[in-house]
Amino acid sequence: MYNTSSGNIECEYQADPAVVAQACCDAFKRLGKVRSVSRETGTIQGSVETWNLFGANAELMVNISRSQAGTELRLQATATEGVVSNGSAQKAIARFLGVLQQDARLAGKNTSGW
Repeated sequence: MYNTSSGNIECEYQADPAVVAQACCDAFKRLGKVRSVSRETGTIQGSVETWNLFGANAELMVNISRSQAGTELRLQATATEGVVSNGSAQKAIARFLGVLQQDARLAGKNTSGW
């Protein structure tokens, strides 16, 4: 029996959208795989390894758009998981954001959160 977990979050960075997009692509390469990039729509799709028992990765869709503060980043994630596991999508988002926080191009430029 399978369940699906999902999660989403919005962040803002004081950086150019192209810089944020490149950092997101690099994060996907580090954590999983880039599936598609659309510069026209500002969307990047990819997968992040979740190490759940079923071997299913979380699918993430990143929307990048210009905002007043710089760049708005919207993450949406879904993951298929077993009945006894949960939160794979949320964990994938946390891992993805953790890698972005370590990126020198975005260090100290996140204007959302604490």
